[in-house]
Amino acid sequence: MQRAGHQRPIRSRAISAPPAEITIRLLDESDLRGEVSPAPVGDTRSSSRGVSQEALGSAIRKRIEARLGGRVRNLNVRVLADLVILEGQCATYYTKQIAQHAAMGILEDEQLDNAIVVRVEQ
Repeated sequence: MQRAGHQRPIRSRAISAPPAEITIRLLDESDLRGEVSPAPVGDTRSSSRGVSQEALGSAIRKRIEARLGGRVRNLNVRVLADLVILEGQCATYYTKQIAQHAAMGILEDEQLDNAIVVRVEQ
């Protein structure tokens, strides 16, 4: 135990770490409205691991519905390149978190944006 007012000396040590990689993704207005711009010839619209966007979105949706049994209303899963967006409404933040972790269990290199709105229906 130390007496009142006694301060311990501060030791600091610099830790060298590589700079974090920052990825900036620009979305155009059609991406935000859910419209799909025409794919260039030869583009298969697949994620980084070769699975189609539709298959990935469907797998995430099925897993969330299986785990939550309809507790997320109006669930919509959008896949844009390597970005997955969860949309819908639920009653608790816990339900939102479970949906997010269910989706994260399927994703590998894709980023996840949880846009599920927590709102109690009255």
